[in-house]
Amino acid sequence: MPLPLALPSWPFAGLALTAAYFGVMQAALVSFQWATVVYIFLLTAQLLEWHYRHLPGAMLMAILIGLGLQFAFTNLIFLGLP
Repeated sequence: MPLPLALPSWPFAGLALTAAYFGVMQAALVSFQWATVVYIFLLTAQLLEWHYRHLPGAMLMAILIGLGLQFAFTNLIFLGLP
């Protein structure tokens, strides 16, 4: 069986998205919780191949994770976040 000529784009998109997330966090352009919500949503949607049926669940999960991590890091672990 021949190898495909083009590699799937989702691993590279995920890597680029992660690099952008780290860049935004390093430059402190957006607060941690909202940058995390956007990052988790975009990464999840990319991994689910942008099926419209899964997008509401991806958004709900991203909001819960972003806000939950903000709460856990600031109220339970006492870390200073940007």
